[in-house]
Amino acid sequence: MDVPIRPTMSLICSIIQASAQSAETVVFKGMFDYSRGHQNWFTFDFKTSPTFNCLAFHIIVSYHSRNITGLCQLLDFMSANPSTAGVPVFRIVFVVPYVVAFDLTRKNTEGFAGLHDMIAESAVWAQLDYILHSARHLPSAAHRVEIVLQTLDEELTTTAVALSLDEIRKQMPLTSTDGILVCHHYLSVDGDIYEVL
Repeated sequence: MDVPIRPTMSLICSIIQASAQSAETVVFKGMFDYSRGHQNWFTFDFKTSPTFNCLAFHIIVSYHSRNITGLCQLLDFMSANPSTAGVPVFRIVFVVPYVVAFDLTRKNTEGFAGLHDMIAESAVWAQLDYILHSARHLPSAAHRVEIVLQTLDEELTTTAVALSLDEIRKQMPLTSTDGILVCHHYLSVDGDIYEVL
């Protein structure tokens, strides 16, 4: 189930409540980005759904998100909805648009420095690591945490993406040690998604 890009919080909550007995995956798109600012998040106990087994949060990478605004907003959302950390699969997808990838590689042949600044260099990862690690001790604790970099073309090299994901792993030592952290690189071509790493 995909949550609409720009709905009101009450509408999102109504959609989730209506789907709580049937949907297995909930994908949040466009809820966490630099332009939305502070939100009065809806609240929902995701443990009450017998079918939810994956929550996916899509964040568009842009030059405005150097301070990981979207990730900070996600942490705020998790504070309002602590049961999110207990869903079996917790997934964060960073979508790198073509224009950003092209600009990064134009300035740096590997694209690593800019991508690293945008997504990997942030103390927020340590906070997220602690929250997800602590949730493992709950009865419905998450058993897989997925960090995904989804590029829309081949402008960014596999090396650039791999190095950035490796930096994120280093900042999440608790979930890494738990053996539940998985990092992926997906390449989207003409609507089809391929796993690269």
